[in-house]
Amino acid sequence: MKKFAPLVAAFLIGLAATGCASITLAPAGGYAAGSAGYTLGQNWSDLTAVMPNRGPGIHILTIDGPLLNRLILTDGIEDGAPILRPANREQRMPVHRAGASASEQVEFVVDTLAVMDYQSIEASGLRRAARAGGTGVLFDLTARTPEGLNVSGLAQVIEVDGRLYVAIFAAPTEHYFGVYQAEALRVMESFRL
Repeated sequence: MKKFAPLVAAFLIGLAATGCASITLAPAGGYAAGSAGYTLGQNWSDLTAVMPNRGPGIHILTIDGPLLNRLILTDGIEDGAPILRPANREQRMPVHRAGASASEQVEFVVDTLAVMDYQSIEASGLRRAARAGGTGVLFDLTARTPEGLNVSGLAQVIEVDGRLYVAIFAAPTEHYFGVYQAEALRVMESFRL
């Protein structure tokens, strides 16, 4: 925990310096990410307004801070749209392709995480996920940060009428992932339209 404290402090100081950003409470219970609904089992902090480069309809939640755990929930991503906005005109972003296979949907998530500077990303344990009248996959993730921190995660992609609803949970493998894995999975399983 002590090794993360300076990173969290720097993030919070940066937010305070901007003056225009606000973090809000996402209380336990129903949570709307655009047209997508989820049920949170505990209170989360909603960082949506303060996170840069997120695309429209992208929501970012955390319990302990974005460096310690983050849950990304999307509204339906349209065909040809990314999860993140490019930082500059030259940056190419992975985009959703309607009707993509399960392996292509997994690749979309992995490629998006690579743009977020995660390294050595691996997806495993693919299993079918049928929710809200759509089908998709739920899978496990492992990765490393540029600083060498091991990260574990879960991701769910569900396609409904050509739009892709993505949920990604990522946290340091040591301690944080194990603490919140069950909560993140319950949130993903609660997906509804």
